[in-house]
Amino acid sequence: MDHLTLDTRVGHCDLLAPPAVLRILTDYLSPLVAARVHAPLLTVEARVAPGAGGAVRPRATALGPRLSHPTHRYTAWQTDGDVTLLPATDDHIVRVHGTTVTVEADNAMIAARVTLRVVRQFILRGAEARGGLHAHAAVLVSDSGGVLVAGRSGAGKTTVMTSLVERHGWAPVANDRAVLLPDPAGWLAVGVPLAWRYTPEGAQGSERLRSALRGAPPLRRGDGLVDGKMEFTPHEASTYLGRRLAAAALVSRIVILERAEHGAMDHNEGLASILGFGTDDPFVEDWLALRDTLGFTPPRQVAGAWCALGAAIPVEVHTWTDPTELAGIADVVGARVTR
Repeated sequence: MDHLTLDTRVGHCDLLAPPAVLRILTDYLSPLVAARVHAPLLTVEARVAPGAGGAVRPRATALGPRLSHPTHRYTAWQTDGDVTLLPATDDHIVRVHGTTVTVEADNAMIAARVTLRVVRQFILRGAEARGGLHAHAAVLVSDSGGVLVAGRSGAGKTTVMTSLVERHGWAPVANDRAVLLPDPAGWLAVGVPLAWRYTPEGAQGSERLRSALRGAPPLRRGDGLVDGKMEFTPHEASTYLGRRLAAAALVSRIVILERAEHGAMDHNEGLASILGFGTDDPFVEDWLALRDTLGFTPPRQVAGAWCALGAAIPVEVHTWTDPTELAGIADVVGARVTR
């Protein structure tokens, strides 16, 4: 078993796994890898054990269903303080013993995928406990500070983010989701590790991606890909675009994109209605019970945090009609932040 320590900014997390599993995880988690200078809050052990999930016959107290994602349902069982999570499929099993989570899976890819979900939970629940927020936004950082790029689905977030990376040399922190942590210096954005998804048109709009994909078969990894979308790991995307991923960024500006045909968003409702996920958040459930295990108890009032964010950081809105305008918007954003 090899070892990695992650500094997620909400606490340190140790990963123990075979080399084949860690190689896959590093494609998503490389910005967070750090030296081990603190005892970890959570340890995750991943093992390749074909048939482990199908071999379990629980004789314990049923705790009911849990969802790690709308399409990933577990049945939870408790025995002597340990919790065993059995998925609808038999390809893996998750065990929680105190501050250690063990993943056993049929192969390295499944082990890495489930371990990544565990790390996401650690980041999300830890951010909540520190008074942080979940933001549906891309995050980038330049020498002058970090920028959140937000908007409805289809508003052009990925296109503007890609342009800022490719043409302005900004480092990506998050492609679609981040946690925002209150910090003495302001608000710190930390990327939640997720795959990057592009429509064929979006990928072709990037000179570097177009060159990387020339002659290659379309990338169709991932669940629920629609509209011909292709999926990259964060490492693949950052390599193709020529900029290394950054772990975090102090946010100096919030950019909201609006597509004219969608109509303007109601900015009077505040940033929560624009950046927040609301009740549709696919990662809202504490399926590992980390709030209890690690004492990750969130504050009761979240609305105040959104108000504090809006009061502390300048917000600008860009409305567009034709997708060809997005590169120009990226140029304007880049010029304003780097001035």
